[in-house]
Amino acid sequence: MAPKTIKMAILAALEDLEDADLEKFCSQLLDHKGKRVRTSWVMGKSRVHISSVLVQTYAEKGAVKVVLETLRDAGFEQRAKKFEKATRNFTKTKRKTKARGASGAAASGPVLKSDEHFIDKHRYELIDRVSNIDGILDDLLQAGVIKQEMYDKIRARSTTQDMMRDLYSGPLKADVACKDIFYNSLKKNEKYLMNEIKSKSKARGASGAASSEPDRAGVKHFIDKHRHELIDRVSNIDGILDDLLQAGVTEQEMCVKIRARSTTQDMMRDLYSGPLKAGKACKDIFYNSLKKNEKYLMNEIKSKSKDAEDEMDSSEDSSVSFIRDHKMDLITCLGADRLILQLAQQNKVITDTEYRKIKSIPSKDDAVTELIDVVMHKGPDRCRSFLQILKEPKVVETYPLLEEIMKDWK
Repeated sequence: MAPKTIKMAILAALEDLEDADLEKFCSQLLDHKGKRVRTSWVMGKSRVHISSVLVQTYAEKGAVKVVLETLRDAGFEQRAKKFEKATRNFTKTKRKTKARGASGAAASGPVLKSDEHFIDKHRYELIDRVSNIDGILDDLLQAGVIKQEMYDKIRARSTTQDMMRDLYSGPLKADVACKDIFYNSLKKNEKYLMNEIKSKSKARGASGAASSEPDRAGVKHFIDKHRHELIDRVSNIDGILDDLLQAGVTEQEMCVKIRARSTTQDMMRDLYSGPLKAGKACKDIFYNSLKKNEKYLMNEIKSKSKDAEDEMDSSEDSSVSFIRDHKMDLITCLGADRLILQLAQQNKVITDTEYRKIKSIPSKDDAVTELIDVVMHKGPDRCRSFLQILKEPKVVETYPLLEEIMKDWK
């Protein structure tokens, strides 16, 4: 009998694997490019749990692609063919999207109300701040937006800014379909930067101009304030790079390039000129990694500082801090469906008006991002109520990744 859902098809494919083969599959999955799963999410877990993790992390159609590629990379070609056949009916939809005209924007909504595409509206900021250009070029090559010759030519450029300018002056001039593919690649490879740009765009509507400072209330971020001292004195760069890779701030190829640098100072400069330009969320992850890997240095810098704002968590309730520190993990985990939005409304964490507004957002990832931002702005009481919802057994059953995320919340 043919599986009725993608999740059931994935589960069936995993059940075809012997225990040793499943372990090999999970090991190969951990090396998959793009959005990464954590070791603790899949190794030693049941097949039902792993199939849920795959669908939650990559969404249904993305999970099909990841499972297919992982099966082949692990050497299970016959099982890959069987899985491809079982999921063929689920992946046949909307093959002719490239034929749409300028009015046919992608479902994720990159074309703005003014008919100016997101890619064009934020051209200069994207050119200046995109860092994971390798992943983007790979996506564009795979989608047929660029050919191998252009791919090699762009990769030969010395800076990411020059590479981005080549994209804008070449393939991105083609039509809206190419811009849509580029937009979706940015959402995958530059999620922190894209979230920040979108947040600033919302703020621009009220003030007429977005603030150039992504941090709290005009306070300069600890990472920026102590940039020169951190570049000069950080030594445990390997632990920091591992944390940034696991959190999705950097990709594997970028980490390899940074590690190839001859000094830790040069590695730190690469981080500042690349992924740390994406915005506050990346800086927060970097800050927390510094606290873990360079605790003596961080304590010394804080003790010398006269500015009480240097300690970002000192005046914050633990529930607000927890949500902020785990924001990207929660977005990845909760973006699979709308259940959490309904529960937030039912438990009076958000108002009916806020519920309707968030529900109208087409992208599930964007909707859950907005939900978390709204909850955080409501203060400690609502944040604690939201976290209590996340610990309910039926919620953990729906979102298996929550078990790992919430174990640190008391």
